[in-house]
Amino acid sequence: MPYVPNPDKPGELSTIAEGISAFFECCTEGGGVNLEKFAKWKSRYPAAMWEAYETLNMVLDEHYPPLEAGA
Repeated sequence: MPYVPNPDKPGELSTIAEGISAFFECCTEGGGVNLEKFAKWKSRYPAAMWEAYETLNMVLDEHYPPLEAGA
């Protein structure tokens, strides 16, 4: 049975993608940063992105365990 993501509870990859997209929206055309947008981004995304990274890392370790030295 295929997994259908719940749009109200985005998966880890979509959480990271949304956070990166929102970060790039903070950048201005001249190479600077809109500090008001960045402050909103900083309060909303970094913790969620870190949690998503940890979840993905854990899943990868389960499916592809690290090789022991000399193995």
